Amino acid sequence: MTENNRFLPFFLREPVYVVPEPEKLPVEPEASTLPVAGVGKEGILVLVYEPEHAFLSPTDQTFLNKILQAVSLLTEDIALVNWHAAQADLQAGLALDQRLPDQPYATTIVFGAVPRPWSRSNFFEAYVVKSSETQRFLQANSLDAMAQNPTLKARFWKCLQQLFLR
Repeated sequence: MTENNRFLPFFLREPVYVVPEPEKLPVEPEASTLPVAGVGKEGILVLVYEPEHAFLSPTDQTFLNKILQAVSLLTEDIALVNWHAAQADLQAGLALDQRLPDQPYATTIVFGAVPRPWSRSNFFEAYVVKSSETQRFLQANSLDAMAQNPTLKARFWKCLQQLFLR
């Protein structure tokens, strides 16, 4: 130290120790919210896994629009999330819920693969509407697979009727 500290013993009678500052641990950035198409006005979350598109391919978007029209919904009534962007976070152990928009959803529909943490729960079974006290869940094949298979479309339509056309 270049300061003149010779006067300190007159003021301080107890030993003084210099404690180094603790090493700062790197702070992990908070998981950002995944991009969302739509507003989710009706409390409906639609999850897709599309590695090659921001949300959906044009063909899949057209098919989804037809599905929504069949149950009197618009694209802004749902929150569409492509969870492909969260794949690295899921492999690192983060919860998908941390990346989803912070909004209560009464209905969650998953087209295609269910995110790994959710696949271990009993709330996702293909073409079976599951309900909890506050939410309803439905998993179906990918939009592309359903568009090409009339049997899958029929199974999905029965589920949609349970969810929206009571």
